[in-house]
Amino acid sequence: MWSDPSRNTKAQTYLESAVAVWESIRRQVKTGRDRSGFQSTLPDAYAKLAAACIAQGKPEGAFESIERGRAKSFLDLLGTRGIGARRSKKKTVQIASIENQLSALREKHVKLASDPVGTKTRSARKAVNQQISELDKKRLELVDQLRRSDPELGSLTVVNPPSLKEIQSLLPSGTALVEYFHPREKTISGKKQDHLWIFVVHAGGLHFKTVDAPKADLERALQNYAKLVADGSSDSKVVEAAGVKLYKWLIEPIEPISQLTDSETLVIVPWGPMFKIPFAALKPKGGKPLSARKNIVMAPSAGVYRYLVKKRASGRKNMLAIGNPKTAMVPLPGAEKEAREIAGLFRKSAIYTKSKATEGLIKEDYAELGRPDVIHLACHGIFNERAPQLSHLALTPDQKNDGKLEMHELFDLDWRGVSLVTMSACSSGKGKLGSGDDLVGLTRGFMFAGAPSILCSLWDVDDEATRALMVSFYKNYIGGMSKPEALRKAQMSMMNKKKWSHPYYWSAFVLFGDWE
Repeated sequence: MWSDPSRNTKAQTYLESAVAVWESIRRQVKTGRDRSGFQSTLPDAYAKLAAACIAQGKPEGAFESIERGRAKSFLDLLGTRGIGARRSKKKTVQIASIENQLSALREKHVKLASDPVGTKTRSARKAVNQQISELDKKRLELVDQLRRSDPELGSLTVVNPPSLKEIQSLLPSGTALVEYFHPREKTISGKKQDHLWIFVVHAGGLHFKTVDAPKADLERALQNYAKLVADGSSDSKVVEAAGVKLYKWLIEPIEPISQLTDSETLVIVPWGPMFKIPFAALKPKGGKPLSARKNIVMAPSAGVYRYLVKKRASGRKNMLAIGNPKTAMVPLPGAEKEAREIAGLFRKSAIYTKSKATEGLIKEDYAELGRPDVIHLACHGIFNERAPQLSHLALTPDQKNDGKLEMHELFDLDWRGVSLVTMSACSSGKGKLGSGDDLVGLTRGFMFAGAPSILCSLWDVDDEATRALMVSFYKNYIGGMSKPEALRKAQMSMMNKKKWSHPYYWSAFVLFGDWE
């Protein structure tokens, strides 16, 4: 709509209003078909809003717009399921009921609009409009109550990302957050925009960089590297060259930032296909991998830290381990051995394998599970690309459960008190590249369930190498290291062994969430 760059301020105001209106009616769009058409316009609006901010020299506004878009994308994936009903059943049920009533009334209003105009029709329309207004007011009141009583659950109802200042207040000295985003090709000015945006956030401020990395070229490079690094038989030199290319785009441009150089820990919020690559293995030509210098933590968005920091738990003595559940899939004897060996490292542990590793067991509350500090899941993980919310871990079926612990079911678990969940499962960390460029998978579900940190794999890893990495990681963690440091040390230990020097063996596991 706005093609003159000088009118970016007006464009920003317009887009902010448009996005606010769209967000206010998002929850009333019920059917999959309606949602599909409705969603297609939103990501572009968020990107344009961010571009308008960049054009005015307001990177903080762009950062907040992108975070808003990520939050919206995640809400759309959750859809209208009874997410989190167990935590606040009365309010969520009431809100869902009102939304169903509103949907029916809106359909009635559309039907009346097509009827011949007359006194009776006008009166009926007025009555329906009044009902819609009253119900929507009641819905907003309930949503507001929910947001106050349970902010995290409320965030799954309405788009409510934190401000830049709030994110900065959560970052301690020595920790920097790096967020990537590639806008659509046309910006608010009508000019082609084919640059990568990088935001570096730290307690003292925000740095913004644009990188000449055409979207198509970047996506090809990411896909190529992801394929190479996940293949243990690929030539190490070829893998390294592909990684060096990405390093020049993703890390090198921000290396001069002193706050980044001085930071021991990097919290990385990837864009789209970047979720498929291990940042730990990227390195400059002739140099050492990033994990040799920095502790690395991943996050689906910066906004999740508003809740993760509050869930922070320091326990590392008690483990619950699940290994080789009895399913229709190929048995995993290596996973069972892994679970038993790792559990033996802890002062107290409970191990469930084969027929005892049921879905019903996992659904127990934190206290009923024995108050574990760490939950280790060594099992099959299935990712459903067409319906990410149905991605699941394969467990033993029981009388009440089908054995598929699906993503949407995680939002009704109560594991508040758990410090770490490890998913040593095939493809468990892979999410869909959606309209909000966000990882939406099992990791986000476990965060909501109560775990501030999730360790998961990006690809299938050799059994022996997995056991070696897990044992080293847990020894480091039990010994007092932070989670990212424990992982980094374990990775470096493996990388220095000739038989496991290929990044396929040591870089598959990534840590999501809390950095402590």
